[in-house]
Amino acid sequence: MKKIFLISVIVFSSNSFAMTLTKDFVTTSLRYNTGKKYYETSFVLMAGVYKADEKFFKCLQTSLEKKKPAKVTFEPMGLKITACEI
Repeated sequence: MKKIFLISVIVFSSNSFAMTLTKDFVTTSLRYNTGKKYYETSFVLMAGVYKADEKFFKCLQTSLEKKKPAKVTFEPMGLKITACEI
């Protein structure tokens, strides 16, 4: 019984590293990190600084300017944004 529990915990934890989440967020700040060459953004009621490529800038900027939620897909372990749409 202990072996089955241990194996299920290992499988679950290894799958959580590859997982992405999609949520609706309103952007509160957006700035470019010139040293690392990506955008750093934060959202209403969400802790952490999320990293975004330049291709998501327009989506995040629209959310910031209009105070409108954007549908953001991100990797929870690295807080890296993988998709954004208004």
